[in-house]
Amino acid sequence: MDTFNDVETWKDLFENANDLIQSVDENGRFLYVNKKWRDILGYTNDEAGRLAFPNIIYPSHLQACFAAFAEMQKGKSFDNFSTQFVAKDGRVIDVEGNISVRMKDGKFISTWGIFRDVTARNQREQELDHIAKMLVRRDFELLQTNDILRIRDEQISKEHELNRAKSEFVSLASHQLKTPLTIIKWYIDMLNAGYADDVLEKQKEYLGKIYTNTERMVELVDAFLNVSRLELGVFAIKKEPINLKDKIEAILKNLDPKIKEKNLKVSKTYAKDDIVISADLKIIQIIFENLISNAIKYTPAGGKIHITMQKKSDEILIGITDTGIGIPVGQQSKIFTKFFRADNVSTQKIDGTGLGLYLVKTLIEKTGGKIWFESTENKGSAFYVTFCPD
Repeated sequence: MDTFNDVETWKDLFENANDLIQSVDENGRFLYVNKKWRDILGYTNDEAGRLAFPNIIYPSHLQACFAAFAEMQKGKSFDNFSTQFVAKDGRVIDVEGNISVRMKDGKFISTWGIFRDVTARNQREQELDHIAKMLVRRDFELLQTNDILRIRDEQISKEHELNRAKSEFVSLASHQLKTPLTIIKWYIDMLNAGYADDVLEKQKEYLGKIYTNTERMVELVDAFLNVSRLELGVFAIKKEPINLKDKIEAILKNLDPKIKEKNLKVSKTYAKDDIVISADLKIIQIIFENLISNAIKYTPAGGKIHITMQKKSDEILIGITDTGIGIPVGQQSKIFTKFFRADNVSTQKIDGTGLGLYLVKTLIEKTGGKIWFESTENKGSAFYVTFCPD
């Protein structure tokens, strides 16, 4: 028997090869995938036959893969082609390999790709890179420590602390802004690559996600800037008469679309007479915008929010009560800590910066007021704020 020309032998070699082998037709649909491919990506033969290559490509690699496929349809093959596959269970797999093109009479017929799973290799390279960076950072930290030990003057120490605060802000801002920016880029890439086809509704969905994450990015920037100004001591305060009832009503009007979206019932009990205090308008806006938006955000659809305002002889008391998810007892002592978010918030994937209540408490104390709360998990929370009357 001529083994080299034996079709069954070649089929067996392909099927049981240790690499991922796939063939794709002119429409990008899979013609053939071998056992290794099926085992790693978790699809059966029938399932693979209903897929096209974009279905298994990680979103950030889609545009490059579409461009490469367009070149393949012109007859171009690729060596050492790197991309990322997404398995049926959501795992991301780094692959690298060669893609050859089959043409007949100048017409594109199919591609044959042979890929290696290089996920483990890439992870090792990333770990080594991380260790190298960590060693460089340690060397840098040692140099900084030596410099700090030479600092004796009180003014120099203060300048060093300001620089540390600014550096911390830049680092944290970069980290926090990366997530919404990455999501925005993914969906823009999908639109540019034509992944949404010509279906207007799908394009609207992607643009809606872009808008939501852009709005979140603006919220993050505002929060970071306000915290930075407070910690650097450059938060300018300009006092003026403020009608608290009018201000809270204005905030509620601005947040009305979100209230209606969740079908929340908002009730109010205000003092009979107007309550006017002398305070900074920006500070009052930040305080009550955060407290009311938190009540809206953490209260399930159909829930209730109640706002009270009363004037006593020695103080003005404002309360904001909700029927939301509440705060776990064991974490209530940390609620005003910078960047802290309770576990029940994280598990429900509710967006937030972890800066709002830290900012509110700092600003209230800066104006001579007080803030405290009462909360029961799964029943709701009540936040109370007091100001001294003029």
